[in-house]
Amino acid sequence: MMEYMIIANLSFALLYLFYVGVFKRLTFFHWNRFYLMAALLFSTVVPLIRIPSWGAGTDALPVVELPLLVLSASQQPMFQPVIETAFWIYLVGVLVGLSVLFRAIYLIMQSAKDAREEQAEAGKYLVSEGSHAFSFFSRIQIGATIDGETKEMILTHEQVHKEEWHSIDVMLYAVTRVVAWFNPFVHLAAKEVQLNHEFLADERTMRTYGQDYQYSLLDQALDTQVFRLTNAFYSTSIIKNRILMMNKNRSRKWSLAVYALIIPVIAGTVWLSSCTQQPGIPDSEQKVAISDAITPKASDQVMNKDEVDVEPSFPGGQEGLLTYFKEGFVYPKELSEAGVEGKVMLSFVVNEDGSLSDIEAVKSDDPLLEAPGIEFVKGMPNWEPGTKDDVKVKVKMILPIQYSMK
Repeated sequence: MMEYMIIANLSFALLYLFYVGVFKRLTFFHWNRFYLMAALLFSTVVPLIRIPSWGAGTDALPVVELPLLVLSASQQPMFQPVIETAFWIYLVGVLVGLSVLFRAIYLIMQSAKDAREEQAEAGKYLVSEGSHAFSFFSRIQIGATIDGETKEMILTHEQVHKEEWHSIDVMLYAVTRVVAWFNPFVHLAAKEVQLNHEFLADERTMRTYGQDYQYSLLDQALDTQVFRLTNAFYSTSIIKNRILMMNKNRSRKWSLAVYALIIPVIAGTVWLSSCTQQPGIPDSEQKVAISDAITPKASDQVMNKDEVDVEPSFPGGQEGLLTYFKEGFVYPKELSEAGVEGKVMLSFVVNEDGSLSDIEAVKSDDPLLEAPGIEFVKGMPNWEPGTKDDVKVKVKMILPIQYSMK
């Protein structure tokens, strides 16, 4: 889960920065709307994409890989307290975000409680006390103090939000802001989505009312109330951007070719995501991939993980294996004195009777890490053997161990 969150949020950050640096300055507002929504969807699914690695042979992945064991001088799993604390902080952030989201929806619903419905040439709308004007899905609400001529402009403007279902975009980003509250780029992108909605509505309204529409926007922009999650007609924080965009020269059609630049960015993001794990190894945050090909010893009696029905297991399962190391392993004095730490990959075979054989280090960050791990594995009790068609068989295993002085 943690790996998924990291890849998804990094991918979104990259796509958002690309939008700000390249696409935001263009006046293709419908294309920009599509891009911002596609960026959200793409970053959600990209961590699930895996591209087969043609460089690795089929013999590179025949072993059963166990979870990474982290051994420290204090006998505590590395980073575990930090991870647990981070999880609770994240959960609190999500709960706060949900409360803010539900409160915003409640306020919008309450604002229409005493409003009355009226009919105009542009369509139906609600009239309520005050001077605020906004739309939320199929509902348009306008303050009673807004005069008739300005009201027609607002109706035309808000009708665009209603017809193009801009509230769907806003709500999707609102939910994403709750889930990924720690990602500043999500909050910035949510503001860009709403700003682009205003550009779209302003563009169509200007065709009808011309420069009078801009004057009305400036005259009525002060002292207005804005609800979260709505497409607000008056928002003093973005009035300047809207006026500037309305007077900006339209981007030429050939500028659409700029959107093709996103293709290599997407391809690179997919490639980086798929490279975080080699295919064929179970997807887990606690597991590490083997970069070198490891082939079982030439023996017809040794099975690989794809051939067995039941994989071998330590007595008590993975929890028992972790407890066994925590209670019985003493950080080697020679490693401690030399300040040696790092990772070692141990290989062994679980025989039909559960005993272990062919114990060796197949990869290590330092040769000094190999002997202590091998000796400790040799003292393990018998495992539950693997089976094939209810017959006990030999199975090759890989155990990654991380030594840490922390």
